[in-house]
Order: sequence, then structure tokens, then C-alpha cells
Amino acid sequence: MKSLSRRAVLASCTVVLWLLGVPQGFAQDRYPVRPIRLLIPFPPGGAADNVGRAIGERLSAQLKQPVVIDNRPGAAGRLATDLLVRAEPDGYTLLVGTPGAITIAPSLHKTLSYNVDRDILPITHVPYKGGGPALIDLISGDIQVMFSTAVVALPHVNSGRLRALAVITAQRQALLPNLPAMSETVPGFGISNWDGIFAPARTPPRIADRLFVEINKALQSAELRQRLNAAGIDPVGSASRADFVKSIRDETTQWAKVIKDANIKVD
Repeated sequence: MKSLSRRAVLASCTVVLWLLGVPQGFAQDRYPVRPIRLLIPFPPGGAADNVGRAIGERLSAQLKQPVVIDNRPGAAGRLATDLLVRAEPDGYTLLVGTPGAITIAPSLHKTLSYNVDRDILPITHVPYKGGGPALIDLISGDIQVMFSTAVVALPHVNSGRLRALAVITAQRQALLPNLPAMSETVPGFGISNWDGIFAPARTPPRIADRLFVEINKALQSAELRQRLNAAGIDPVGSASRADFVKSIRDETTQWAKVIKDANIKVD
């Protein structure tokens, strides 16, 4: 189950912008002057795709340039993250990042093609290629239970084909008030998922500032909020870049302990 807020899974999502880094010596007086590519690490139809497309449409209108959606599923988001890292740090390649590739992978994998702290700028599961394919197996009976985002699961829950058991956040969610939180059964349990916008680490601060402002402006759009709320997502922007930086570092430490204590290995 997915959320865009660190404290809200299945019902909400945090779309935030963290940008730090050193400016490069290339022309940046006018930005943007050409289309922006937005990498999405999962197939169409999932929460990350819904968030990316909704924000992309708003950014395109605000920046007066096309935002081209580029779905690059694979390796739990690491494939798209690697593409971002290898892109020019000029503000024209962005990523919808998720915890799997950002806060979990550094402790889970012995080798990664990127370093989260060094190579990417935040702008302010199950080994499936995405929630859609996993849901197909759940409906067909090949698997019995799964953690899913609301945007993927709710249509099937509403139709009666699936039964929602709980949200995995610490509290119940406003968009699904009748669904209990797992903490009501397992005291202290609470995990949230999110999507955030990232850029290559050396993106100039001037462009980073512009993107932060524009993305948070997009999140205030009544049309965008209605569109994402209908999919079970409550978009919330970070108060500041530093706030998102801290949340990523805290969550990375949390998952590092879980992985170490459980002796989880994938390599």
C-alpha cells in the first residue's frame, strides 16, 4: 500500500523535492527551454505512474514545456534510478523515486550502481515489475495476500473481488476511515510509503529552487488533488528540502536496522 506522505500508506503520497549539489558551468539563464523527461520506475497504472503523470501535466502547464513520461520498470526501481544518475544534471531528467530504490536498496544490496547521498537529489517488496502484475496473480489465486497501493487495489476491493484487511500506517487514513490500521492489532507497527521527485546530484541550485516551487505549486491544484484523491492518494509536499533530506536519512537508518536484524540478503 502506498502513500505520498511518510505517515500515510495506502491513502496518501508525498511528492517532495530535495535538491542539493554544486552548480555546473553550463547555460541556465532560461529554464526550461525544451521538454523535460520524467522517469517512472514502474509500469503504467500504478501509484507512482499516477503521481508522475498528474504532476507532469501540471508542470507542463506551469513551465510551458512538455513533460514526457518515460516508464522504465525493473529491479524494484533501481533501473530508472540508474538512468537518472547517468543523466546530465541540467534539470531536464527527473525521477519519481520510491523507498525500494532510495532507502531500502542501500542496505539490502551489497553493490549498487549509485550512491543515494552522492548521486541523487530528492526535489525538496515483492519482486514484481509493479503492483499491476502482482495484483493479477492475487486475483487469480496464485498468491494469497499482498501489500498494495490504494490506486491499484481499490477498484477490485470496491467490486468485491478482493478484501482489504488494513492500512500499514500507524493510524487510520482519512480517505479510508473504515479500514483499520495494523497498529490496532500489532501495537507500534507503522510503515509508510511515498513517491518523491529526484534529480541528478549536480543539478544547479537555481534550477532546483525553481522545480521545488513549481512542484509544490502543482500539489495545490484542486484538479490534481481531486484526481489523486480519487485514486486513494493524498498529495502532500515537503515543508522544505531539509525536511525531505532528514526523512530519507531517518528511513534509510530504519530499514538498515530491519535488514541487519533479520539478516536479509538478496545478493
